[in-house]
Amino acid sequence: MVRGKRGFIKIVEATVAIVIVFAVLLIMIDKGSSDSGDLSYLITPILEEIAQNPDLRMDILIKEATVLTRLKDFVGERIDSSYFGYDVKICELGVVCALDSFPSEARDGNIYSQERVVSTYLENLGDSSKKVKIFLWRK
Repeated sequence: MVRGKRGFIKIVEATVAIVIVFAVLLIMIDKGSSDSGDLSYLITPILEEIAQNPDLRMDILIKEATVLTRLKDFVGERIDSSYFGYDVKICELGVVCALDSFPSEARDGNIYSQERVVSTYLENLGDSSKKVKIFLWRK
C-alpha cells in the first residue's frame, strides 16, 4: 500500500514539473511575439489628427507644393525616429499608394501601413478627394 502512494506522488511531481516547463515556455514565446507586433496602432491616431486638422486637409486637397514635407514633419513629431522609420504618400483615390522602394533599414522586413481618405464638401474644389497613406517599420 505504501508503494502505491510513492508512485502516485512521483506522477504528480512529474505532472507539476511539465506544467511549470510549459508555463515558462509560453511566457517566453509571449514576450518574443510582443516585439514583432502590429505597428498599425501607432498610425491610426496620426491619421485621425491629420483628418481633424483643417489646414493640413485643405493643403492636401489643393495639392499645396509643401504639403508632403509638412506631413512628413507632422508624422516625424509623433513617431520616435530612433526606433521607427516612416514614409508618407498622397495619392488619388483610384491609384495604388505604394512605397517607391523597399527601405533597407526595415529590421524585420515588415512594413505596416494605413491610409485615410481626405475629402471636402466644398463645391468649388470639385471631386478632389485624396488618400494619405503612412508607412511604418522598425529600424
